[in-house]
Amino acid sequence: MITIEGFLLGCFLVTAVYHTYLFLFYKGNYAALYFALITYASTVLTLIKETDWMIRYKVILVIFIIVPVFYLEFTRHMYPAEFRGRFVEGISRIVHIYAALFSALVLVLPMETFLKWSTLFQKVNFPVNMLLIVYLFIQMFRAARSKRSDARILLVGFLVLFLTAIAIYMVPGSMMKENNPIGALGILFLYSGTLARRYSKAYHTCESIVEERTEELKEKNDALKRLVSRDALTGAFSRRHIIEALEALFNRNSIENKSLSMIAFDLDHFKTVNDTYGHPMGDRVLVEISKKINVLIASRGYKLGRIGGEEFIVLLPDTSLNDAVEVAEQIRGAVKSIEFNTGDNPFSITCSLGVVTQNGQMENYDTMMIHADQLLYKAKDSGRDRVCV
Repeated sequence: MITIEGFLLGCFLVTAVYHTYLFLFYKGNYAALYFALITYASTVLTLIKETDWMIRYKVILVIFIIVPVFYLEFTRHMYPAEFRGRFVEGISRIVHIYAALFSALVLVLPMETFLKWSTLFQKVNFPVNMLLIVYLFIQMFRAARSKRSDARILLVGFLVLFLTAIAIYMVPGSMMKENNPIGALGILFLYSGTLARRYSKAYHTCESIVEERTEELKEKNDALKRLVSRDALTGAFSRRHIIEALEALFNRNSIENKSLSMIAFDLDHFKTVNDTYGHPMGDRVLVEISKKINVLIASRGYKLGRIGGEEFIVLLPDTSLNDAVEVAEQIRGAVKSIEFNTGDNPFSITCSLGVVTQNGQMENYDTMMIHADQLLYKAKDSGRDRVCV
């Protein structure tokens, strides 16, 4: 048959272990630590009060001395805003000093002397504990007035504890005198429910914050990838990205024996545009041409990259040399067709292009780029505005 003491002992142990876990899981969660100490003390009290040990009288009194200190520290860490200031810190120090000195005195006294003075010790300790309970009432009431919902629950817990303590001392022959189940269980469940509610909410809040931060980080990483992979001015792929893509395609095609073509092109007399119309117009030329070429090639799975200045390359996976030359001619015509309006003197610009396809004589992608550059400069030397293969 389960006795009241056995039921309380089980509740105390489960609660103590649970709040120890809360303290370890939520680092710096001293409210859970002090409530764990309260329930550990209650466990010890439940275990020894029915024994024949003489030392139990000292242990019981020490527990009644230190548990109010644990209650004070518990509430102080639950509601730091209400337990702030020199006055509160002064009370805390006094309570700690009193508990330390009183406990040391009880423990060092010989058993005969202690038993002789035990009634006096209880009479001294009782009003101190009652004053401490009143003080905690005031602080909890302040927290409850601050619309802290769990403070109201804990305030009810203190009322249960206070009324039960009065019943223990005022009702002769009461069952609570022996077992105190109402006070013990009332404060246990109210406090445990409050802490579980608070830290469960905190855990889910943390999960929500982590999810939000993860999503923000993902968005920022995506934005950073776009920033790194794209040329800031033209929106074409950056030099780094386009060369990495060329290397990957070259290595893949070397294994799978697929075709890969590349177009290198350069705007003709671009320095004259900057010198005549200014660098803002030069930037506008680069932007407009990049947009035009992207519209032309994007749907085919080709990539436009800006190598530097007015030099670009286009990667054409799975494209033969003849098809690549056709695309190059389309690019040349598209660039030449753009008219830039400067007011009185509109102008257009041309480009020179070199087209190359990967073959077995190319050792790596660098060789392919060098070959494309050679063909580009051949187009320039041949009079510009043309495609060389």
